[in-house]
Amino acid sequence: MTTWLRTFLLVPLFMMAALSMASAQNCNAQTTITSPISFSATNILSGAAINTSGTLSIRCTGLLGLTQVCVSFPAGSGGTVGGTRQMTREGGTEKLQYRLYQDTARTIPWGSVSDTQLGTVPGNTVLLVLGGGGTATRPIYGQILANQQTVPAGTYSETISTSINFGTVSALTGCTGLLTTTVAGPSFRVQAEVGKSCQLSVPQAVDFGAVSFLSAVRDAEGRLQVRCTSGTPFRVGLGAGSVLGATVNTRRMSGPGGASIAYSLFRNADRTSVWGTATNDLYANSGTGLPLSVQVFGRVNPQATPPVGLYQDTVVVTLTY
Repeated sequence: MTTWLRTFLLVPLFMMAALSMASAQNCNAQTTITSPISFSATNILSGAAINTSGTLSIRCTGLLGLTQVCVSFPAGSGGTVGGTRQMTREGGTEKLQYRLYQDTARTIPWGSVSDTQLGTVPGNTVLLVLGGGGTATRPIYGQILANQQTVPAGTYSETISTSINFGTVSALTGCTGLLTTTVAGPSFRVQAEVGKSCQLSVPQAVDFGAVSFLSAVRDAEGRLQVRCTSGTPFRVGLGAGSVLGATVNTRRMSGPGGASIAYSLFRNADRTSVWGTATNDLYANSGTGLPLSVQVFGRVNPQATPPVGLYQDTVVVTLTY
């Protein structure tokens, strides 16, 4: 009976010795940007969140055993607002808000052991093989937060300096228990390219309505809607229309039997500035990131009344930015 008891106690003693030797290990981490934490050619006008991802690679050296490694992502050079990280526009002061996450659903923020406002820190178990050390990888999920349409175009970035806590698995509970060693980790860059972009729609056509005679001036208005990245200059031109021989000064609506009605489109309510395609005939403005309503002023001058019927024209709208 005594002999069996001693044999049983040798097992935990051996395990404790192995873990004690493994505590002399060394770990380092690097952000291996196999899929960079970079939001390239980012179009923010839709207001939707924008996702990307990267990969964290960890390597540990030491004797046989299991090591728990926790890599913290503290606040970066762009600062934070509450639990939200920020990139700063290069050459400016504007901020672009984003977060780093532990999960693909982007519901668990990745933060720092010393600053849990940014999120928790995931644990990574590394198996050390005698003479070869051990490695582990973990995805990093990034997201530019939704509803930031008013930030100007440009390059946004910040640098994050990581810290690494590690120790034997038996001494830890996730990343909140006893961490036997803390070392400075690598720095990595998070970057977003917010590109210049514009959207155009025509929510209201120019409709002169029903008329019996064209013996008096007939006015009508239409509306374009333009949305461009903040600070992006843009110009809007209106073509001569679809009727052969029409010009921007004398557009024409076609009707039954080849008959037509002359009309004009203007950039101003006084109807003195014709709207065309030449440089001095364009509507010009600069985007704010918000929808901009642009009025189109139409006029039919007195003229011989053509045969009864529907008269219409199609005008091509050109948006340049």
